Amino acid sequence: MRQLQIGILLLGVLLVLGGAVGGIVLPIVASARSGEMILSTELEASDRQAIFLSPDMNPLRAAITVTYDAPGRRLSGHRSSVSSAMRHLATDEVVWTIDTSFSDDDLGSDETSIDAGREHRTVNLQEFECVSADDYVISTEVKLNDSFTLQTVTLEVRQNVEPLRWSHVVIGALMIPAGVALILMTAFWIIKNPRKPHAIHGLPIPDPIETTM
Repeated sequence: MRQLQIGILLLGVLLVLGGAVGGIVLPIVASARSGEMILSTELEASDRQAIFLSPDMNPLRAAITVTYDAPGRRLSGHRSSVSSAMRHLATDEVVWTIDTSFSDDDLGSDETSIDAGREHRTVNLQEFECVSADDYVISTEVKLNDSFTLQTVTLEVRQNVEPLRWSHVVIGALMIPAGVALILMTAFWIIKNPRKPHAIHGLPIPDPIETTM
């Protein structure tokens, strides 16, 4: 029975690791690194960048990386905003637009205060397709929290990217709670059914010693 319990426990661990790494992390990283970079340039906090795009580049992805200096040991909760849009240069027609934000709460730390230092945040602006070969303009505006000092804003555009496979992410997300459930059920099973001592070399199991006060 103990081997069965260990086997189920290992299965739960594999489900958690497989769901987190294989179902979520790897698909996101593979999609982010896919395709070929056709533009990488530094911008001002509020800036515009012209670019020529054509349908043979589809799918395309635009992203910016914001580098800034953070203050000394500080409480988390500083929020900064990013706005961006792409327009057709000839007609000024809006192709896509996005308004988003990020916070140092998103860094994954359980602490309420964060050390000082230089930080980098990458924001995916849009994954899109180009309808006609022509010149376009991507405008960006980064508004950092007043306590941050902006260093660089880098705009990157990649062509022929691989879209994120959401079906893999969903399966991975489902595997994690399933694995956790197996681990908890097995732990409860082991606690409720502890291993009983066995007789050694045919000798009877001694009765427990009673103590009196």
